[in-house]
Amino acid sequence: MRFAVHRDPQVRATVAGRADTPAGALISLGYDSSPDVLMALLANPRTPSSVVRKLSDHRLSLIAEAAVQRLRNNYR
Repeated sequence: MRFAVHRDPQVRATVAGRADTPAGALISLGYDSSPDVLMALLANPRTPSSVVRKLSDHRLSLIAEAAVQRLRNNYR
């Protein structure tokens, strides 16, 4: 959990992409300001759908589009 709040966004991105990251940390990382962290979250199949839905409204189109695509893929 302490690495989920690390100063280095690459460390946080690594945590966001790990399959063994606790759900609480994934939810917390959903509020991160780093696009790399958010993209890693979206690539992690364990990221809660509530976080993915929240990111589908992100101000950066790259993040929003990736989240929408993940939501679409989950319903196929």
